[in-house]
Amino acid sequence: MGQPQFMPSNLLSLAVDVDGDGRKNIWTSVPDVLASIANYMRHHGWKPGLTWGCEVLIPKSFDFHRSRATFADWAKLGVKRADGKPLRGAETAILYFPSGAGGPAFLVTSNFVAIKRYNNSDSFALAVSHLADRARGEGPVRAVWPAQDPQLARSERIALQRKLAELGYTVNDFEGRFDFDLRDNIREQQVKFGMRPDGHPTQALLQHLGIVAR
Repeated sequence: MGQPQFMPSNLLSLAVDVDGDGRKNIWTSVPDVLASIANYMRHHGWKPGLTWGCEVLIPKSFDFHRSRATFADWAKLGVKRADGKPLRGAETAILYFPSGAGGPAFLVTSNFVAIKRYNNSDSFALAVSHLADRARGEGPVRAVWPAQDPQLARSERIALQRKLAELGYTVNDFEGRFDFDLRDNIREQQVKFGMRPDGHPTQALLQHLGIVAR
């Protein structure tokens, strides 16, 4: 419903009236629209003052088994911000490779996860986060995206989810989306098959697992 595309329950519980006209108008009132989205994000865990994350550079000797640490601990492991700014803080950040370890790498926080509560898509969350950074004057993604980056089809992603469930891992839904826990499970399987454990689902992993998607 409205510009935020709220479900009716969200309109009733999370929409707000900030323009003072007595209506929660998420259709034509820009202040109400933006404030309602902000209230939705806060309700789902957004922490004011915390970054969504940042692009990082991974050292050559990096242990790809590692996926979660505080910003300060990542720095001790040799991970650096791509923009040259210091990497520090006690907040836990997750290492995320949207196109595998051969492409850009990002450290993302709980605020990135909160964005996914609005739209459960890694691509969406990364796109809007990067857009917000660019609006503040920050630069583009510095690493080069792979020239050949075939993403799994939805049917293949669902088939991989079902296979992971068969192997005993917890899968919250079978809609083809991989949360960061599932990406850690993928890392375990990549290690098993001698692959670089970057948590990125690929055709090669499907082949190792004997998956034929229909």
